[in-house]
Amino acid sequence: MRRIALCLFALAVVGTGVGCGGDSGPPLTADEFAKQGNAICKADDAKLADAGKTLLKDANTTPDQLAKFYLDHAIPNAKAKLDGLAKLHPPAKDKDKVKKMLAAGRTATDLVEKGLKKQGAAYLQAKGPDQFKDFNSKAKDLKLTDCAGND
Repeated sequence: MRRIALCLFALAVVGTGVGCGGDSGPPLTADEFAKQGNAICKADDAKLADAGKTLLKDANTTPDQLAKFYLDHAIPNAKAKLDGLAKLHPPAKDKDKVKKMLAAGRTATDLVEKGLKKQGAAYLQAKGPDQFKDFNSKAKDLKLTDCAGND
């Protein structure tokens, strides 16, 4: 069950995106980037929590139902979250760090999505490496504490 909770939290944290910033506007300061990035993560976390509140409170929820929830809600939520982060304009000195963080998030999310599609509930119950360790480390380095999972 710990793996299930960790997986849900990690998926809530991570999403997809490879670019950094849009084509307009000046770069944000490091503090502004962290503030806006954390706000994106908090807002999407709230959406995911709302979508899963009934399912997660039900003591009769099966692992198969959880796996479906992750595929239908947590994975898309995670992807939307990093899409939002990718639209921010990081400070020039942090642009490469942000690109690497987003790439790590995309890789982790893709691996989890593939695992869930292939193995379903068995993936949630397996004890494997933390797919989000690299992303979490990079997010914490950028002060995106609401985006980084717990180690």
